[in-house]
Amino acid sequence: MSHRLRALLQEDRPLIMGILNLTPDSFSDGKPSYPLSLRLLQAEELVEQGADIIDIGGESTRPQADAVSLEEERQRVLPFLQAFRNRHPEVCLSLDTKKPALAKEALAHDIDIINDVGFFSDPGFLALVQNHDVHYVLMHSRGDSQSMMNLCDYGGDVVAGVRAEFQNKLAQMQAQGFPFEKLILDLGFGFAKTAEQNIQLTEDLSPWAQEFSFPWLYAISRKRFLQSLGGGEKAEDRDEISAKLAAKALGQGFKIVRTHNPELTRQHLGL
Repeated sequence: MSHRLRALLQEDRPLIMGILNLTPDSFSDGKPSYPLSLRLLQAEELVEQGADIIDIGGESTRPQADAVSLEEERQRVLPFLQAFRNRHPEVCLSLDTKKPALAKEALAHDIDIINDVGFFSDPGFLALVQNHDVHYVLMHSRGDSQSMMNLCDYGGDVVAGVRAEFQNKLAQMQAQGFPFEKLILDLGFGFAKTAEQNIQLTEDLSPWAQEFSFPWLYAISRKRFLQSLGGGEKAEDRDEISAKLAAKALGQGFKIVRTHNPELTRQHLGL
């Protein structure tokens, strides 16, 4: 396991994962023409605000987002990882990708986490986690950006449906010899779930941490469904409700919160 992340996970406090989208089309903070120098400044600002981990993404995962080729994602991600790691060897880095080929290349830049929004649909991740010093986020999802919002039928009970799919997936991974000591779980808010289903999943989080004894990642920052809970129409106007719900999640056994606004989140957590 990553020595940096392993040490953090052993600390008796919540961890903050700051979001840095290296994309032109992410729903909240996509920037079409930001040079590498400004991306590095963005990442350093997240660290200054208190982020323990920086989560880098080179492909938007919002509904209906266009797929990105491996080469395009490489060009967005790898130069940043190399430059940032050279400057900051101490900071935990997470790579948000569905592509094992990209994750393999990123391991050369000493990433700490592979954050897979594909729910372990690509078996290529198995060998990477088995053979490298890296953690892996298993995030619940169905389909892809084009299809996921047509895949929201959980038989009337999204909580039971997501639970059953986690149980099935974990059994499959165990049979394949996945190293569970490197595993982090994520409910996948916004992925193949309606606004009402997302809200249902936020209502009682304690059973997840009790039933599945892995570190849990809470990732709802600025998501559109938060408008129904008092968030604003603009993405950044959902930071307050994002931070309030993150504090609730961490109080119910979750370990890591993924956020666009580490400073506000830390304030709500009393850190």
